[in-house]
Amino acid sequence: MIVYFLLLVFSIVTLFIHSCTKNKIWGMLPFVGMAFVGGFRYNVGVDYPAYEWIYDYVNESPDNNDYIEVGFRVLMRFVNEKGGTVQLVFLIASVLTAFFYYHFIKDNSVNFELSTMLYLCLGPFYFSSFNGVRQALAISIVLYATKYCGKDNVKYIILVLFATTIHTSSILMLLLMFSTKLKENYLLYALGTYIVGAIATNSNIVNMILNRSSSYSKYIDHPGNYWDKSYLLFAAIIIFAFLFRPIWKRFDKKYMCLLAIVLALIAVGYGHEQYSMLMTRFIMWGSPIFIILIPQMVSMFKQKKELGVIICFVSILYYFNVARNGANMYPYMFNFKLLQ
Repeated sequence: MIVYFLLLVFSIVTLFIHSCTKNKIWGMLPFVGMAFVGGFRYNVGVDYPAYEWIYDYVNESPDNNDYIEVGFRVLMRFVNEKGGTVQLVFLIASVLTAFFYYHFIKDNSVNFELSTMLYLCLGPFYFSSFNGVRQALAISIVLYATKYCGKDNVKYIILVLFATTIHTSSILMLLLMFSTKLKENYLLYALGTYIVGAIATNSNIVNMILNRSSSYSKYIDHPGNYWDKSYLLFAAIIIFAFLFRPIWKRFDKKYMCLLAIVLALIAVGYGHEQYSMLMTRFIMWGSPIFIILIPQMVSMFKQKKELGVIICFVSILYYFNVARNGANMYPYMFNFKLLQ
C-alpha cells in the first residue's frame, strides 16, 4: 500500500503547485508518477500473467499472427528483438497511456487538477490500465484524437485506425464522427440504444457474434460476471447532465452522445448480468468522459471549491478501496528488469 499512498501524495502535492504556478511541468508530474508505478509493477493486476504468456507466445511462435492485434504484436516483437523484456512492454504502454490522457485532460477540462484526481482515483480509469493494458492504451489514443473529430476527420480516422491495431474495438469509435450532425436529444438516443441492446441480448444475436470471436467469446457466462453497483452513480450523473440544460449546452455534443451510449449500456448490463464483463468493456470507451464532465458540472455551482474538495475526498476513499481490495492489486512489487 505504501507505493499507492506515495503516488497519491506525490500527485496531490504536484497538482497543488500546478494550481498555484500554472507551470505545465508540475501538471505533467502526476502522470509521470502514474506511468512509473504502472510501468514498473510486477505481477500486479489480473492480466499481468496473461501478458507475460502472450509476450512469450508472440515471440516464440512468429507464424501465429491471429492471437493479438498487429500493432501490439509488432511492439512486442520489436522489444524482444532489441533485447527487452515484457516489463519494457508494460512501461511503454504505461507511458503512452499517461501521455495521451494528460493531453486529453489538458485540452478538455475546465479544472485540470480535479480531472487528474478523478482519473487517478476512480477505478475505471487509471487502475483499469493495470488489467486491460491494450484497451486502456487504445482508449487514451482515441480520447486524444477526439479533438479532431468533426474538425479534421482525416486525422481522427488515422488515429482511430492506429488504435484499432492495438485493440480491435477501437473501430467502433469511428461512429463518433456522425454525432456532430445529431440534434441534442440525448435521452432519446440513450433510449434507442437501450432498445437495440435489449433486443440483441434477449435474442441469440449477441451469443452468435461473440461465439465467432476468440477474443470475446470468453465473456459469455464468465465467472467474473457481476454488475458493479457503482455504475448507478454514473447513470445518475448522466441523467442529471441530460436534464440540466446549462450543462449539455456548454458540453461538447460528441461527448454527450458518448454518455448517452454509456447510460444505455449500464441499463442493458443491469438486466443481463451474464454479459456484464462485455458491457463493462464497451462502457470503458465512454466512461472517461466523466473525468471532464464532473469538473464542468462543479464549475457551475457557487460552492465549487467546497464541492471539489468533497469529490476529491470521496475519490481518495475509493482509490484506497480499489488499491486494497482490487483483484491482484496488493501487495505491490517493482520489477526494474527491462532488458534480458
